[in-house]
Amino acid sequence: MNDVVGSFLPTTLTMQIQCGAPIVMEPLKKVFNGINKALIIVMASFLLVAMVVIGYQVFTRYVLNFTSPWSEELARYCNIWITMLGIGVVLRRGEHIKLDYLESVVTEKGMLKARLLLEVISTTITSIFLAFLLYGGIGILKAANRQTAPGLKISLFFIYIAIPIGCLFALFFIIERIIGGFANAGRKAK
Repeated sequence: MNDVVGSFLPTTLTMQIQCGAPIVMEPLKKVFNGINKALIIVMASFLLVAMVVIGYQVFTRYVLNFTSPWSEELARYCNIWITMLGIGVVLRRGEHIKLDYLESVVTEKGMLKARLLLEVISTTITSIFLAFLLYGGIGILKAANRQTAPGLKISLFFIYIAIPIGCLFALFFIIERIIGGFANAGRKAK
């Protein structure tokens, strides 16, 4: 029997199962695209809230000589959520911070196998880091549930849960890359 073999087609993600029948991954791709769009909308909403709140804080501080106790806190917590949700969006686009010297060398020399190996190593290290961050983020939730934000008077649970949620979305998009067979790496190397 044949093993599961990934087909690196640039236009559609397909996989050939043991009998050789292709399965088009379009429905799954639509799910990933929908989640990505939803994350971008949520991040944009948090950014809008942070901008309005910071504008309010500047106005009240310098015009009314009054500082609200909650505005700086809310803007900070919005930034935390933007950062944690943005991890997955940036990973999906391949725009995360990385050392790309080796990648550029193997791409210039047309070394497809080396490029794919670098992609596998990078994805593995990123996945391990996200798994540790997810584990630590879940572990801190019990303690955070007992603490309250001083300005907003809400449980810090609602802030710290951004860590595991962001890690889950990032791991979700890494799974998408694995299912896609690192097709991006193959296209860039050609």
